[in-house]
Amino acid sequence: MNSEAQVKRILILTANPKGTNKLRLDEEARDIQEGLRRAKERDRFEIQSVWAVRSRDIRRALLDFKPHIVHFSGHGAADAGLAFENELGQVHLIASEALAGLFKLFASHVECVVLNACYSDIQASAIVEHIDFVVGMNQAIGDKAAIEFSIGFYDALMAGFGVEVAYEFGCNAIHLAGIQEHLTPMLQKKDNCIPMDRGDANPKHPSPEKGSVTRTITIQSPSKIVYEFVLSGNINEFDKQRLEAIVAHLQQITGDVNLTLLRVEDGSVKLIFEGSEEGFKRIQELIEEGRLTEILGAQIQAVQEQQPLRTAEYRRSLILDPIPSSTSNSVLCCYVNGTSQIQIARITNVQNWYFERVVFPGQRLIFEAVPEAILEIHTGTMASAILSDTIPCTDLSLTAVDELDKYSSDQLARPFIEEERSI
Repeated sequence: MNSEAQVKRILILTANPKGTNKLRLDEEARDIQEGLRRAKERDRFEIQSVWAVRSRDIRRALLDFKPHIVHFSGHGAADAGLAFENELGQVHLIASEALAGLFKLFASHVECVVLNACYSDIQASAIVEHIDFVVGMNQAIGDKAAIEFSIGFYDALMAGFGVEVAYEFGCNAIHLAGIQEHLTPMLQKKDNCIPMDRGDANPKHPSPEKGSVTRTITIQSPSKIVYEFVLSGNINEFDKQRLEAIVAHLQQITGDVNLTLLRVEDGSVKLIFEGSEEGFKRIQELIEEGRLTEILGAQIQAVQEQQPLRTAEYRRSLILDPIPSSTSNSVLCCYVNGTSQIQIARITNVQNWYFERVVFPGQRLIFEAVPEAILEIHTGTMASAILSDTIPCTDLSLTAVDELDKYSSDQLARPFIEEERSI
């Protein structure tokens, strides 16, 4: 075996996204490097650090460096995943299954993974199916304890000890520092996929010291709002592929992976989205700074928030024009475009009222009409649509208002791409 083959390569990945507790990740990496400089076995180890890691950076670093040991320092969010960064430096959570799938591809040379983040034993349990040794934390861990574990673990590893003994040194380093979190790190082994027995069947796991910075983030469900983009151009220029590309682009720049296109309206071109309030504020900031003036070639004319989807009364007003005020009764209707073509829905037989909407394939249209109204269905683009059907609105009536409440907001204006993409 040549000397190069004996070198153990250690890859350190760090992430401290915007809006999360500031961690001393630079100190941790520096102390690991210092341990290497003073180690007798220093010629047998090589360390590479990557900062502010995004999902693609993990893959690229693993491909380029081909490490034997991978060390992640940052925040954990329990079942939600480990916190990496997106293109804007904000939190991007990567789930256990995705991480396990990635490490499966590198199982031929990765021997050990250390996840120095809160509650990361959840991800460790998934990764250990493919990697011999994985260290995770069984609860929140303070920043000081995390650093002490790293120093003790790598000091022992670079002194020639194996992973299992190095792990014990890491736990003891926390204890020696007077921090009562030495039972938080857990080593899992591939041969039995369970944590190593540390001699206590019911160990107590003290929480991090009061006031200490921990390596965890709390995930809260973001509040949803509805907002519209008004773009220059003709609705006929916005086919399904272009609309999908616009959604993907906005998801990327806002960091809002759940951003949903509810519907498209004619006029200029109005794209109605449902997404997080944080994502909407990010769009406003980019526009105010002059950094977002167009989307895939379409000039942005306006961006504004709409009323939240909260009540049945408002949901009914989403995609309909007010019926004549002189009307004493009305029917609530639902039409579904079950074809693969864009349709134009019109009502033209009611005096002093004209109703027209674009209905994309698979989209539901909920609207209010007078009993004598006839819904005309035109197939094709606005300029060349052909009348293909006429339907009495009474045939499309929902029997009661309560029936409307069975539909969620996304069902009332179903994204036209729902069958083909899942976020």
